[in-house]
Amino acid sequence: GWLSIEEFTDALALGNALPGPIATKMSALIGYKVCGWTGALTGLVATVAPTALAIILLLNIYLAYKNAAWLKGMMLAVRPVVVILILETVVSMGQKSFPNIATMIIAAVASVAIFAFNVNPAILIVAALCFGGFFFR
Repeated sequence: GWLSIEEFTDALALGNALPGPIATKMSALIGYKVCGWTGALTGLVATVAPTALAIILLLNIYLAYKNAAWLKGMMLAVRPVVVILILETVVSMGQKSFPNIATMIIAAVASVAIFAFNVNPAILIVAALCFGGFFFR
């Protein structure tokens, strides 16, 4: 309840224009919104520290058993689940992100730019921000 879907989508779009992992940027932003600079720092540390420790532990397990058939099977089976989790996020965000035909056209143009012409997403985000600033009032 700290952000509406619209606020989250806006923050995600801006955060994707910056380098680095989106989770750290989002946790700092949400923390800042809730409790200022203390919240931003707390959100950042709370996001980075557990993940950093977990990945170090998991990497050691992976390296110890990387040739084991059971681990290869686990990695193969988890990939489609991760894709579906990302798709679920896309669907839930998409329901609020396409309120009219103009936003659907922007999405289509962005899709073509990314998939057909390999345009950098940051360029598309800046272009969409400028377009929206001039034409959506």
